[in-house]
Amino acid sequence: PEPTPDPFGNNPSTPPVNTAWTIPSDEVFDGGPGKDGIPSIDDPQFGSINSVQGDLDDSDLVLVVEYNDNHRIYPHNILDYHEIVNDTFDDDFFLAITYCPLTGTAIGWNREIEGLVTTFCVSGLLFNSNLMPYDRYTDSYWSQMLNSGVKGLRASTEIDLYPIIEMKWEVARNRFPDALVLTRNTGFSRPYDSYPYGRYRSVEDLLFPVQNKDEQIFAKERVHGIQSGANTRVYQLGHFSD
Repeated sequence: PEPTPDPFGNNPSTPPVNTAWTIPSDEVFDGGPGKDGIPSIDDPQFGSINSVQGDLDDSDLVLVVEYNDNHRIYPHNILDYHEIVNDTFDDDFFLAITYCPLTGTAIGWNREIEGLVTTFCVSGLLFNSNLMPYDRYTDSYWSQMLNSGVKGLRASTEIDLYPIIEMKWEVARNRFPDALVLTRNTGFSRPYDSYPYGRYRSVEDLLFPVQNKDEQIFAKERVHGIQSGANTRVYQLGHFSD
């Protein structure tokens, strides 16, 4: 089938030619909601710190993006229900906020790829229990964990990353009082005050298989990972003071 038309008017002349996975296909799992069953936010609406105070508790986690000395804040409790926000800064920088509730990973993806702007959406598939977006321009599938295309025209294409900072709402609003905050005016009716995965964050069990499971620490332990080339180091956030 032809890819979904891109809202920016960038439509490919041919459908994807690479139908093979670059990752083991038997390790790709259907998460259940189906393609676009979890809707991305393609027209994000923002408000001031004061306008969203009643929507967030001090301990709630948020993501902060800085661009040209301006800051935008994306609450976890909205991202839990949408996973991807396709945002635009200064009409010339196109960023996808990608967030996976099952792995707790938040990564900024530049939406301009080889000179063409696209939007990313939720495919409903998972690899290592992690979000797999697809892009509307080529209908290619991507791995958030690998930060690259894994099937379709963009297979093996690496994504251009942009830094995102995660912190508590109390810290974010005090540190960035002039920031704009993603509001619940998403165009969708969702119970943003409740976590959609029940007790998932507090139990050991995973919903989907992973390649490497470390039995030394709690499966849902929050960590900070740093990659440098082929080297990766992980630091447990619990080892740091508040």
